[in-house]
Amino acid sequence: MQILKYFNALLIGSFSVLLYSGCSDGELDPNVELNKAVSQAENGDWESATETAKKLIDNVKDNSDAYVIYGLTCESQGNLEDAIESFKLAVEKDDTNFYGTYNAGRVYLKLKNYPEAVKFLQDALTLKSDYDDCMLLLAQSLTPLMRHKEAVEYYEKLAKLPKYQKSSEIYNLIGVLYSRLGEDKKAFDNLKKSYSLNPNNPEVIFNLAIFVDNKRENTNQYRKWKIQFLNKYLKLTKDNSSLKERHEQIRQRIKKIMRPS
Repeated sequence: MQILKYFNALLIGSFSVLLYSGCSDGELDPNVELNKAVSQAENGDWESATETAKKLIDNVKDNSDAYVIYGLTCESQGNLEDAIESFKLAVEKDDTNFYGTYNAGRVYLKLKNYPEAVKFLQDALTLKSDYDDCMLLLAQSLTPLMRHKEAVEYYEKLAKLPKYQKSSEIYNLIGVLYSRLGEDKKAFDNLKKSYSLNPNNPEVIFNLAIFVDNKRENTNQYRKWKIQFLNKYLKLTKDNSSLKERHEQIRQRIKKIMRPS
């Protein structure tokens, strides 16, 4: 389960909770309780993990990491609003808590509250500027707000990282955004790069076909590209019945392109 990586990350960093590890007899040890909640979550016992996190919050109210874990348990059970409130409380207790800040932004994105997602994800990046997952989510949050120039800058930063250098999806997104910005050469270069990395991805092929078709170039090379990409898209998606209407539109478009000028 993807959510578990956030629990594991909490155990790796140097968090304020570690300062509480030396408790006297009879006192609640926050470090022990946090690890207990993480273990319960990793075993799929979200109910127990929730109770453990609640217990820690009740006893050590200023422990920001406890609010992060409680937020993650809420999210795992579909309570996204409660999750956000808990993440925000973590940030309220400690505005340097990266995981509270990042996860608030991440869940706001899930809820399609893009302005709030951008706010928290930008704050998270100021705390951890090289966190690539945060850059990716921030770019995704900026796009529906029509802030394409900012979004493409983050995608281009990701494209320079070894993890994404061969990601067809990243170059496809960069190409689409440059097309929306009216920068055709950069758009075409990135769409072609995306295609070279994954020549059988229907989404990539469709975007490339639409881009080439929209240029309205009537040279033989452009006509050849249009027909090639549109036919390939039809072939790769022929078994997808939900695309029946699109398929018919594409067939009609191919016929029109093939007609003598």
